Amino acid sequence: MLGAPVAHANPADPDRREVRVAFAKGASQASVKGKLKGREYVDHLVTAKGGQVMAVRMEASNRMAFFNVLLPRSQEALFVGSLNGLEAKQQLPVDGTYTIRVFLERAAARRAEATTYSLVVSVTGTPGPVAFGKKLEKDGISFAVSSPNVAKGNEVRVVPQGLEIVNDAVSLPVEGRAFDADVADLDGDNSPEVYVFVRDAQDRMTVAAWSANKRKSLSTIFLPPLAQFKGAAEGYRGGDFMMISGQRLVHTFPIHGADGKPTGKRRQLDYKLVPGEASWQLVLDRMGEF
Repeated sequence: MLGAPVAHANPADPDRREVRVAFAKGASQASVKGKLKGREYVDHLVTAKGGQVMAVRMEASNRMAFFNVLLPRSQEALFVGSLNGLEAKQQLPVDGTYTIRVFLERAAARRAEATTYSLVVSVTGTPGPVAFGKKLEKDGISFAVSSPNVAKGNEVRVVPQGLEIVNDAVSLPVEGRAFDADVADLDGDNSPEVYVFVRDAQDRMTVAAWSANKRKSLSTIFLPPLAQFKGAAEGYRGGDFMMISGQRLVHTFPIHGADGKPTGKRRQLDYKLVPGEASWQLVLDRMGEF
């Protein structure tokens, strides 16, 4: 996946501060300074377009200070500082407001350590579609995943290699843009599946997926709509995160109240893979909130 999910940020969290990064008129770069202590964290907000490139460089007085870059309206990390260092440069997959979250690593936060820091943030380049491509392999079968990510008529295409009978390309039309893919064997039958994650203009996420059916050819995997499961769609307004975790596809999203405002809670749905009549299907195995 793009990056690890991060802890959900409650807008009312007393440890959270929010600062919008301000660019001078005509400028593509801005600098900000700040400080924090213990479990405090600061969300620096940057509005940009898909296709542009955002670069972030941080200096801090405490070596346990890091930053993550989060996708718009999501707790999914496009960049994870504790894994990748203090400099990020990313072509942005979608339009929206990105979050640069500055924080102290957990052990330092527990010790109530403090840090000062400075960020240099730049947004450059021309907005436009960002084509997606990724190669994956598992159990001797490989998948070349691609999508042009055009605004209208977009599709996801997968070219397999290593199947026993048919290695022809397959494709599915999608609403939105593909931004990541993963390979797994959720049912443990030694025939891997490929999952392509797609996000639309309303920040709603779905998946296009195929199974290497008995290692012979690719069969489509169907994900039922949330409304098919009692209570699953209640309070759903996008901002999803999906990932493969163990033997399940995990889908989480913030829950909104009747007034349309976030409640500070998230719902999690865990799906298992089962064979269907003409294809494979992801079936809800467990649902909970946290």
